[in-house]
Amino acid sequence: MVQQRPWVAGLRRRQEQRSSASQGSQRRQISGKRKVAQRQRVAGQRRKQEQRSSGARPYDSRHGLFSRSARWMMGVAGAAVATIIVSVLTGIPVQLFDTVKIKDTLRTGPDLSATADIIYMDDQGNSMVLPGDFQPDPQLRRMMAQSNGAKSPQVISRLREAGGADVENLTVRVILQGRRNQQIRILNVRPILLTRTDPLNGTLFFSPPQEGDATLRMMFNLDEPTPIAHESIQKDEKGNGIPLKPGPPFFENTTISLNDNEQQVLVIRAEAKQHYVVFDLAIDYRIGDSDKTIVVSYNGHPFRITGMHYGPTRDTYSYQRAFGMTGDYSYCAAIEPRAIPIMSGEWCTHE
Repeated sequence: MVQQRPWVAGLRRRQEQRSSASQGSQRRQISGKRKVAQRQRVAGQRRKQEQRSSGARPYDSRHGLFSRSARWMMGVAGAAVATIIVSVLTGIPVQLFDTVKIKDTLRTGPDLSATADIIYMDDQGNSMVLPGDFQPDPQLRRMMAQSNGAKSPQVISRLREAGGADVENLTVRVILQGRRNQQIRILNVRPILLTRTDPLNGTLFFSPPQEGDATLRMMFNLDEPTPIAHESIQKDEKGNGIPLKPGPPFFENTTISLNDNEQQVLVIRAEAKQHYVVFDLAIDYRIGDSDKTIVVSYNGHPFRITGMHYGPTRDTYSYQRAFGMTGDYSYCAAIEPRAIPIMSGEWCTHE
């Protein structure tokens, strides 16, 4: 039997002790990790059970990141829109936007309002011609037979409603009003010819002009092939008053502008001696960088004007029926409507 030395046996015991301690430590670490993993599994299972019972979706870190990004982008966009709206409403200039134009996009209705009525000036009469053989009803005849019946607004209105056309001269008053923040510039006023034929030869109501002058700036000669707006010439070279005649093109030297709620009144004379003309008025204008047109009529009906209808010679008028004005400005029926002497004083008789 071999006998070990005492120092060798001690060395072996110490090695065995170290090995035993190391193995115990490893077993404890493994056991601890297993317990942590088990606790995590239990906690995870509890969360899933709670989510199932509440109907909540499992948390996804990617979904949360997307939601945060979407919320950030929506916030930026909302701030931009808010900036524009505030700028529009407060007038704070925004470098990239035309705030005046944006304000106009928020307003409803037309850019420009235009209303028209027919007026009579001192240099023109109240003569009218109706198509065909027009026979006044008893009520209208009574109104015509009264003193000043030929100048009565009620008689004139009845004749116009029946389709009457003014004779040789027609004066239209147009009231324009701007309805935009941007300035509106009137480029042109022009007639839209709906009908142009020979003068009417139906029923004449003759009420010639008295002495007087007219003050207006714009006129049309509707006998021209393409009528345009002219300046009106009212005096000769010596400054004496003369009958109105067309001068240079009106918009060649004249500019008409309208600001918001600003009004301009145009008094326009239309003349026709050789034709019967039915027309509307077109007003061409510019707002911003857009050119537009608005059409104006009289109470929803076109304007009407006619020249006188002459007989075989230029010294007589010829109509199917005619009424002339007497000394007290009442109407009476013409004796011979197909051959009315132009230079005669009393050319009708009461029926």
